[in-house]
Amino acid sequence: MLKQSIPEELLKREAWKYYVAIFAWLIYLFLLPWAWSCSMALGFVLMVFPGVYLFTGMGFLMHECWHRYVPNVPNKLFFQIFSWLLLTDPQVYRLLHGSHHAEVNSWEDLEFHPFGRIKIRGLRILLNIFELIVGIAVLVIVQTFVMMNSARFRNRFKVSSLLIAIFMWTAYLVLIGLAAQRAFLVPVSGIVIPYVLTFWIGSLVLHHSQLIEHGNLFVSGDWNERNIKTRNLDPRGWAEKLFIFLPMGIRRNTFFIMCCLQFIPVLFPEGSLYRRMQY
Repeated sequence: MLKQSIPEELLKREAWKYYVAIFAWLIYLFLLPWAWSCSMALGFVLMVFPGVYLFTGMGFLMHECWHRYVPNVPNKLFFQIFSWLLLTDPQVYRLLHGSHHAEVNSWEDLEFHPFGRIKIRGLRILLNIFELIVGIAVLVIVQTFVMMNSARFRNRFKVSSLLIAIFMWTAYLVLIGLAAQRAFLVPVSGIVIPYVLTFWIGSLVLHHSQLIEHGNLFVSGDWNERNIKTRNLDPRGWAEKLFIFLPMGIRRNTFFIMCCLQFIPVLFPEGSLYRRMQY
Protein backbone atom coordinates (compact mmCIF):
# COMPACT_ATOMS: atom_id res chain seq x y z
CA MET A 1 0.00 0.00 0.00
CA LEU A 2 1.35 3.43 -0.95
CA LYS A 3 2.05 5.90 1.79
CA GLN A 4 0.43 9.32 1.83
CA SER A 5 3.70 11.12 1.17
CA ILE A 6 7.25 10.50 0.04
CA PRO A 7 9.24 9.81 3.24
CA GLU A 8 11.45 12.78 4.03
CA GLU A 9 14.31 10.53 5.10
CA LEU A 10 14.26 8.84 1.71
CA LEU A 11 14.50 12.22 0.00
CA LYS A 12 17.30 13.39 2.24
CA ARG A 13 19.39 10.38 1.24
CA GLU A 14 19.47 11.79 -2.31
CA ALA A 15 21.33 14.95 -1.28
CA TRP A 16 24.80 13.54 -1.92
CA LYS A 17 24.08 13.32 -5.66
CA TYR A 18 23.90 17.12 -5.95
CA TYR A 19 27.42 17.56 -4.60
CA VAL A 20 28.94 14.59 -6.42
CA ALA A 21 27.47 15.65 -9.78
CA ILE A 22 29.15 19.06 -9.64
CA PHE A 23 32.49 17.68 -8.49
CA ALA A 24 32.44 14.84 -11.05
CA TRP A 25 31.55 17.21 -13.91
CA LEU A 26 34.45 19.55 -13.13
CA ILE A 27 36.87 16.62 -12.86
CA TYR A 28 35.55 15.24 -16.14
CA LEU A 29 36.14 18.55 -17.95
CA PHE A 30 39.63 18.77 -16.45
CA LEU A 31 40.62 15.26 -17.62
CA LEU A 32 38.86 15.29 -21.01
CA PRO A 33 41.58 17.25 -22.89
CA TRP A 34 44.20 14.76 -21.65
CA ALA A 35 42.09 11.81 -22.83
CA TRP A 36 41.48 13.52 -26.18
CA SER A 37 45.21 14.15 -26.63
CA CYS A 38 45.97 10.49 -25.89
CA SER A 39 43.34 9.10 -28.25
CA MET A 40 40.33 10.63 -29.98
CA ALA A 41 38.56 7.29 -29.56
CA LEU A 42 39.13 7.41 -25.81
CA GLY A 43 37.88 10.99 -25.79
CA PHE A 44 34.65 10.02 -27.56
CA VAL A 45 34.08 7.12 -25.16
CA LEU A 46 34.43 9.47 -22.18
CA MET A 47 32.05 11.94 -23.80
CA VAL A 48 29.35 9.26 -23.80
CA PHE A 49 30.16 8.07 -20.30
CA PRO A 50 30.57 9.81 -17.98
CA GLY A 51 30.13 12.95 -20.11
CA VAL A 52 26.55 12.62 -21.38
CA TYR A 53 25.49 10.83 -18.20
CA LEU A 54 26.69 13.74 -16.04
CA PHE A 55 25.32 16.37 -18.45
CA THR A 56 21.80 14.94 -18.46
CA GLY A 57 22.11 14.15 -14.75
CA MET A 58 22.74 17.80 -13.95
CA GLY A 59 19.77 18.74 -16.11
CA PHE A 60 17.63 16.33 -14.10
CA LEU A 61 18.95 17.66 -10.78
CA MET A 62 18.32 21.23 -11.92
CA HIS A 63 14.73 20.14 -12.54
CA GLU A 64 14.56 18.66 -9.04
CA CYS A 65 15.88 21.93 -7.60
CA TRP A 66 13.13 23.87 -9.38
CA HIS A 67 10.55 21.60 -7.74
CA ARG A 68 12.40 21.67 -4.38
CA TYR A 69 11.96 17.94 -3.93
CA VAL A 70 14.99 17.31 -1.70
CA PRO A 71 14.57 19.36 1.47
CA ASN A 72 18.12 19.23 2.87
CA VAL A 73 19.98 20.90 0.01
CA PRO A 74 20.14 24.61 -0.89
CA ASN A 75 17.86 24.24 -3.90
CA LYS A 76 18.06 27.84 -5.10
CA LEU A 77 21.86 27.82 -5.02
CA PHE A 78 22.16 24.44 -6.74
CA PHE A 79 19.63 25.54 -9.35
CA GLN A 80 21.86 28.49 -10.21
CA ILE A 81 25.02 26.36 -10.29
CA PHE A 82 23.57 23.60 -12.46
CA SER A 83 22.18 26.20 -14.87
CA TRP A 84 25.57 27.86 -15.26
CA LEU A 85 27.43 24.55 -15.64
CA LEU A 86 25.03 23.63 -18.46
CA LEU A 87 25.59 27.05 -20.12
CA THR A 88 22.09 28.38 -19.55
CA ASP A 89 20.67 31.46 -17.88
CA PRO A 90 18.87 30.29 -14.69
CA GLN A 91 15.98 32.71 -15.14
CA VAL A 92 14.90 31.11 -18.44
CA TYR A 93 14.07 27.70 -16.98
CA ARG A 94 12.84 29.25 -13.74
CA LEU A 95 10.25 31.36 -15.58
CA LEU A 96 9.21 28.81 -18.23
CA HIS A 97 9.07 25.43 -16.51
CA GLY A 98 5.73 26.20 -14.88
CA SER A 99 4.33 26.68 -18.38
CA HIS A 100 5.42 23.14 -19.25
CA HIS A 101 3.45 21.62 -16.39
CA ALA A 102 0.40 23.82 -16.85
CA GLU A 103 0.18 23.55 -20.67
CA VAL A 104 1.89 20.20 -21.36
CA ASN A 105 1.39 18.63 -24.80
CA SER A 106 -0.04 21.79 -26.30
CA TRP A 107 1.27 24.74 -28.31
CA GLU A 108 0.92 26.89 -25.19
CA ASP A 109 3.80 25.01 -23.52
CA LEU A 110 6.37 27.81 -23.83
CA GLU A 111 9.25 25.61 -22.67
CA PHE A 112 8.84 23.27 -25.65
CA HIS A 113 7.26 25.74 -28.09
CA PRO A 114 8.60 29.21 -27.24
CA PHE A 115 7.32 30.62 -30.55
CA GLY A 116 3.92 29.05 -29.99
CA ARG A 117 2.33 27.58 -33.10
CA ILE A 118 4.43 28.57 -36.12
CA LYS A 119 1.96 28.96 -38.97
CA ILE A 120 4.53 29.06 -41.78
CA ARG A 121 5.33 25.41 -42.51
CA GLY A 122 8.81 26.15 -43.88
CA LEU A 123 9.88 27.98 -40.73
CA ARG A 124 8.47 25.17 -38.58
CA ILE A 125 10.51 22.61 -40.55
CA LEU A 126 13.64 24.78 -40.31
CA LEU A 127 13.37 25.04 -36.53
CA ASN A 128 12.82 21.28 -36.27
CA ILE A 129 15.93 20.62 -38.36
CA PHE A 130 18.03 22.87 -36.13
CA GLU A 131 16.68 21.12 -33.04
CA LEU A 132 17.51 17.70 -34.48
CA ILE A 133 21.06 18.75 -35.39
CA VAL A 134 22.00 21.00 -32.46
CA GLY A 135 19.69 19.74 -29.72
CA ILE A 136 18.24 21.56 -26.76
CA ALA A 137 20.72 24.42 -27.13
CA VAL A 138 18.57 25.75 -30.00
CA LEU A 139 15.49 25.82 -27.78
CA VAL A 140 17.38 27.63 -25.02
CA ILE A 141 18.54 30.29 -27.47
CA VAL A 142 15.02 30.71 -28.88
CA GLN A 143 13.52 30.82 -25.39
CA THR A 144 15.94 33.56 -24.37
CA PHE A 145 15.24 35.58 -27.52
CA VAL A 146 11.47 35.29 -27.10
CA MET A 147 11.57 36.27 -23.44
CA MET A 148 13.76 39.28 -24.14
CA ASN A 149 11.23 40.55 -26.67
CA SER A 150 7.97 39.49 -25.02
CA ALA A 151 5.67 41.90 -23.18
CA ARG A 152 4.63 38.97 -21.03
CA PHE A 153 8.10 38.70 -19.50
CA ARG A 154 9.13 42.34 -19.76
CA ASN A 155 9.09 42.95 -16.01
CA ARG A 156 10.57 39.57 -15.06
CA PHE A 157 13.34 38.90 -17.58
CA LYS A 158 16.53 40.56 -16.35
CA VAL A 159 19.35 41.32 -18.77
CA SER A 160 21.68 41.42 -15.75
CA SER A 161 20.93 37.74 -15.07
CA LEU A 162 21.89 36.87 -18.65
CA LEU A 163 25.13 38.87 -18.41
CA ILE A 164 26.04 37.20 -15.11
CA ALA A 165 25.35 33.81 -16.68
CA ILE A 166 27.62 34.57 -19.65
CA PHE A 167 30.37 35.66 -17.25
CA MET A 168 30.00 32.45 -15.21
CA TRP A 169 30.08 30.24 -18.32
CA THR A 170 33.22 31.95 -19.56
CA ALA A 171 34.97 31.97 -16.20
CA TYR A 172 34.47 28.33 -15.35
CA LEU A 173 35.35 26.97 -18.80
CA VAL A 174 38.42 29.20 -19.17
CA LEU A 175 39.70 28.35 -15.69
CA ILE A 176 39.28 24.60 -16.17
CA GLY A 177 40.71 24.80 -19.68
CA LEU A 178 43.78 26.70 -18.48
CA ALA A 179 44.27 24.22 -15.63
CA ALA A 180 44.10 21.31 -18.11
CA GLN A 181 46.47 23.03 -20.51
CA ARG A 182 49.08 23.60 -17.81
CA ALA A 183 48.71 20.15 -16.33
CA PHE A 184 48.78 18.16 -19.59
CA LEU A 185 50.47 20.57 -22.03
CA VAL A 186 47.74 20.20 -24.64
CA PRO A 187 47.09 22.77 -27.39
CA VAL A 188 44.10 25.09 -27.20
CA SER A 189 42.40 23.14 -29.98
CA GLY A 190 42.75 20.01 -27.84
CA ILE A 191 40.62 21.74 -25.22
CA VAL A 192 38.09 23.63 -27.35
CA ILE A 193 37.19 20.73 -29.67
CA PRO A 194 36.36 18.13 -26.99
CA TYR A 195 34.51 20.76 -24.93
CA VAL A 196 32.35 21.76 -27.91
CA LEU A 197 31.67 18.11 -28.73
CA THR A 198 30.75 17.37 -25.11
CA PHE A 199 28.13 20.11 -24.92
CA TRP A 200 26.83 19.28 -28.40
CA ILE A 201 26.36 15.56 -27.66
CA GLY A 202 24.82 16.37 -24.27
CA SER A 203 22.47 18.85 -25.93
CA LEU A 204 21.40 16.23 -28.48
CA VAL A 205 20.73 13.46 -25.96
CA LEU A 206 18.87 15.73 -23.56
CA HIS A 207 16.69 17.14 -26.34
CA HIS A 208 15.98 13.84 -28.07
CA SER A 209 15.07 12.20 -24.77
CA GLN A 210 12.48 14.94 -24.32
CA LEU A 211 11.18 14.31 -27.83
CA ILE A 212 10.28 10.81 -26.66
CA GLU A 213 8.00 12.38 -24.05
CA HIS A 214 6.40 15.21 -25.96
CA GLY A 215 7.71 15.40 -29.55
CA ASN A 216 4.95 16.19 -32.08
CA LEU A 217 2.39 15.39 -29.39
CA PHE A 218 -0.53 17.81 -29.29
CA VAL A 219 -3.57 16.76 -27.31
CA SER A 220 -6.85 18.63 -27.15
CA GLY A 221 -8.65 18.32 -23.86
CA ASP A 222 -8.26 19.28 -20.25
CA TRP A 223 -5.09 19.13 -18.20
CA ASN A 224 -5.61 15.50 -17.11
CA GLU A 225 -6.16 14.30 -20.68
CA ARG A 226 -3.04 16.08 -21.93
CA ASN A 227 -0.87 14.72 -19.13
CA ILE A 228 -1.90 11.10 -19.54
CA LYS A 229 -0.65 11.07 -23.14
CA THR A 230 2.98 11.61 -22.09
CA ARG A 231 5.12 8.88 -23.67
CA ASN A 232 7.72 6.49 -22.31
CA LEU A 233 10.47 4.47 -23.96
CA ASP A 234 10.08 0.70 -24.09
CA PRO A 235 13.16 -0.66 -22.24
CA ARG A 236 13.33 -4.09 -23.90
CA GLY A 237 15.70 -3.37 -26.80
CA TRP A 238 19.45 -2.82 -26.40
CA ALA A 239 19.33 0.62 -28.03
CA GLU A 240 16.43 1.59 -25.79
CA LYS A 241 18.33 0.37 -22.73
CA LEU A 242 21.30 2.57 -23.68
CA PHE A 243 19.14 5.61 -24.34
CA ILE A 244 17.32 5.13 -21.05
CA PHE A 245 20.63 4.79 -19.20
CA LEU A 246 22.23 7.96 -20.56
CA PRO A 247 19.53 10.34 -19.30
CA MET A 248 19.60 8.57 -15.90
CA GLY A 249 16.50 6.47 -16.58
CA ILE A 250 14.27 9.54 -16.74
CA ARG A 251 12.47 8.46 -19.92
CA ARG A 252 11.44 5.19 -18.30
CA ASN A 253 9.88 6.93 -15.29
CA THR A 254 8.27 9.89 -17.01
CA PHE A 255 4.80 8.41 -17.00
CA PHE A 256 4.79 8.18 -13.22
CA ILE A 257 6.33 11.62 -12.76
CA MET A 258 4.02 13.43 -15.19
CA CYS A 259 0.78 11.48 -14.97
CA CYS A 260 0.15 8.91 -12.29
CA LEU A 261 0.40 11.24 -9.32
CA GLN A 262 -3.06 12.51 -10.16
CA PHE A 263 -4.52 9.01 -9.64
CA ILE A 264 -2.67 7.65 -6.60
CA PRO A 265 -2.46 9.15 -3.09
CA VAL A 266 1.21 10.17 -3.19
CA LEU A 267 2.10 13.73 -2.21
CA PHE A 268 5.26 15.64 -2.87
CA PRO A 269 7.19 16.91 0.15
CA GLU A 270 5.95 20.11 1.74
CA GLY A 271 7.16 23.19 -0.11
CA SER A 272 7.57 21.44 -3.47
CA LEU A 273 6.45 23.08 -6.69
CA TYR A 274 4.49 20.88 -9.08
CA ARG A 275 1.60 20.54 -11.51
CA ARG A 276 -0.39 23.72 -12.17
CA MET A 277 2.16 26.44 -11.60
CA GLN A 278 1.74 30.18 -11.48
CA TYR A 279 4.20 31.61 -13.96
